[in-house]
Amino acid sequence: MLLKIEKLLPPTITGSIAIVIGLIGVCMGFFMVHAAAVGALNKKLSSGHGRANALYVLFYYIGGGLGITTAGFAYKQGGWTVMILLMIEFAGSKRFYLSNCQ
Repeated sequence: MLLKIEKLLPPTITGSIAIVIGLIGVCMGFFMVHAAAVGALNKKLSSGHGRANALYVLFYYIGGGLGITTAGFAYKQGGWTVMILLMIEFAGSKRFYLSNCQ
C-alpha cells in the first residue's frame, strides 16, 4: 500500500499548496546559500570584487544550464533510472574532485 501525501498533511493543505510551499522554501534556501557564497568570496579577496562576483555568476549559470540540459537528455533517454544514475555520478565526481584538490 502506497502512502499518499494527503495523509501526511493537515486537512487544510492540498497537494498543490504543499508543492508551492516546498518550492518557495527551496528557492529561499538557494538565495541564502548564494548570498553567503558571494559574501565569503568577497571576504577572501582584497580587490577585484566585481570581477570575482561576475565570474561566480557566469559559472553558476553555465553550470546550471549544462546540468539541466544533461539531466533533460538523461531523462528523455532512460527515464528516472538514468536520472538517478546521473545524479550518483555527479555526486561521485564532485567527491573525487574535492578529495584531490586539497
